[in-house]
Amino acid sequence: KDEKDSASFSLSLEVFRVLAFGLLAFFDFYVNWSARTIILLLLLGCIEPLAIYTFMKMHEHTHLSISSIISRSRMIWVALLAFLFLGESLRFLDYIGIAILFVGLCLTVAPHKMFVDKGIKISLVTAVIAAVVVVLVKALSSDVSLPVLITWMSLPSVFIIPLFIKNRKQRITKFLKHNFRGKLLFNVFNFFAFYGYTLAIKYGSV
Repeated sequence: KDEKDSASFSLSLEVFRVLAFGLLAFFDFYVNWSARTIILLLLLGCIEPLAIYTFMKMHEHTHLSISSIISRSRMIWVALLAFLFLGESLRFLDYIGIAILFVGLCLTVAPHKMFVDKGIKISLVTAVIAAVVVVLVKALSSDVSLPVLITWMSLPSVFIIPLFIKNRKQRITKFLKHNFRGKLLFNVFNFFAFYGYTLAIKYGSV
């Protein structure tokens, strides 16, 4: 949080994902090629750089206790997008639960702060983008093996993010030198967490 280099952190995460899931893809490679699959993969690859960058920015500008709650509002957007694009419908009680979540969000963050607090605004944007990513992953999960899906999702970011890093060689070097073990540990935990997350999306209703 204190390093204020969201771009370098985002890049390190995406590089790690490409290497780790790319290795897994050699043992679990499956793509059901179709126009729909290609279009959705392209959409996912284009959205992911923005998703990971806003995710890092959210944590840079907001306390974790607040950003983690606000980012949960993606559940509201996921339910809406899944209904519109995947045809998923929930039980009445499920929608009541989402309404309670929304009320809790409003109690946590005063509505007027949503428009003046930079961290809160970024957190809300992150929630919407994350919901789009989740729905795209679900839409692709039956046509593409998860290691291939995650590798492709992260690959464009490896090339796009450096374009927006000024003095990238110096910044990335400085980023890697400071607390390297902690950042590596983060990437390892993120690997297992994200793989488990995508498995849940694949086999359960989004």
